[in-house]
Amino acid sequence: MDFLSGVSCLAAGLLVYAFGYGAHRRPVPSRWTRLPGATMAVCLIAIYLVPVGLGLIGLAAVHPLEELASMTAAMTLVTVGIVALAVVGVPLALRPAKGAMIYGAGQRPALVADHPAAAPAGPAHAA
Repeated sequence: MDFLSGVSCLAAGLLVYAFGYGAHRRPVPSRWTRLPGATMAVCLIAIYLVPVGLGLIGLAAVHPLEELASMTAAMTLVTVGIVALAVVGVPLALRPAKGAMIYGAGQRPALVADHPAAAPAGPAHAA
């Protein structure tokens, strides 16, 4: 049961992360992403689900025969459904962020070296 719970937690954590990332990084971010409490809640859910899932999988690896004996068909079907939802849902959740750049709406960040006033000065660099 620990293995199935761990896989389900990992899949759900990745789905929540992809949902939050896609909502924040699309060209026009969703309205809820401007609310600090909502973004913090999505981040905390993803941060907590992934380590818990890894821990449960590690716990299941300690006693694998007991894990196999405790698995039922219903639990396995639910876990397969959650994993299938994550396999389909993660690319769909990341799709809005595909065209957006991390630094802004399709523009690269301005660098100090791009400005003519930032040219090196001094006797070593005199023309």
